[in-house]
Amino acid sequence: MKDTAVPRGSGSKLFQPLKIANGKIELKHRVVLAPLTRNRGTPLQPESTIENPNRAWLPNNLMVEYYSQRATEGGLLISEGVPPSLESNGMPGVPGMFIPEQAAGWKKIVDAVHAKGGYIYFQLWHAGRATIPQMTGSPAVSASPTVWDDPKECFFHTPVGYSEPVPYSKHPPIELSHRHIKRTIEDYCNAAKMAMEAGFDGVELHSGNGYLPEQFLSSNINIRTDEYGGTPEKRCQFVFELMDALAATVGQENLAIRLSPFGLFNQARGEQRVETWTHLCRGLKQSLPNLSYVSFIEPRYEQIFSTKEKDDFLASWGLLDVDLSSFREIFGSTPFFSAGGWDHTNSWGVLESVIRIWWSG
Repeated sequence: MKDTAVPRGSGSKLFQPLKIANGKIELKHRVVLAPLTRNRGTPLQPESTIENPNRAWLPNNLMVEYYSQRATEGGLLISEGVPPSLESNGMPGVPGMFIPEQAAGWKKIVDAVHAKGGYIYFQLWHAGRATIPQMTGSPAVSASPTVWDDPKECFFHTPVGYSEPVPYSKHPPIELSHRHIKRTIEDYCNAAKMAMEAGFDGVELHSGNGYLPEQFLSSNINIRTDEYGGTPEKRCQFVFELMDALAATVGQENLAIRLSPFGLFNQARGEQRVETWTHLCRGLKQSLPNLSYVSFIEPRYEQIFSTKEKDDFLASWGLLDVDLSSFREIFGSTPFFSAGGWDHTNSWGVLESVIRIWWSG
């Protein structure tokens, strides 16, 4: 009789090598630290007042310790989301990558990870409309000037000088003009270049969780009628242009992307999910076939709902028992990361089953 026992421990494919970066990097195992925001940066301006608030943060020794603790020989860490500009920041305490002092701080983190034999990728994060002017010093931006659906949803941090949280609906975003889109892409690329110069092993674009790239992908937020909106294909255009520019900056083998096709975070609740993300993935695979890896968030996982609530929401759209298999098929041999809801009880045997399905024979 064939042994159907699920392999655990060192016998699992979780602990077998994986090549990323088009073969340049070989990981010793397949357990990756996903991006985790920790808000531990040091204010560039220690004294923050309502008249002169601090708007930028620096990496510090606590962050060096945090990443070093999680580094393993041949293992991969993905940094917390890092804003490429003042305009893009959506949280206090998050160090950006747009001034030399920040680059110097991130280099210390990279050096600490490399000293333990690990690898670290740099995640680019633009909040888009998921921020407020009190945070950035400028209006929030997005694909369209769409007001948040829930008028009571607030920016999670009460700004300096305020006694209560600020509702997002009080500060609707401005629509990115063509010139502003170009400048935003340049901000992303400048930060990516600084990251590679600081020694990061690669760059991951955060294109999920309702942040700026996903705001372009989401029909309830993106109501444009130009080349960036109106159809699933046009809603993908911003991400295509951004990824092409990043690939030209750092090399596609050093570039990855994170996606959440069935996510609802930050009120990204557009329809035509399958059509939009299928077109996006096919386009990425065709134009950038040598991406380092692609990273997806599992449909079951949601930061704001229980698993049942998430299932009910997707079912209301006719999306029953959705999974990532169709996207995995599109990307073929590109390393495919999955995050959200994995733990010590349900991870065993998953890689073995995937390999049987997609690479049998």
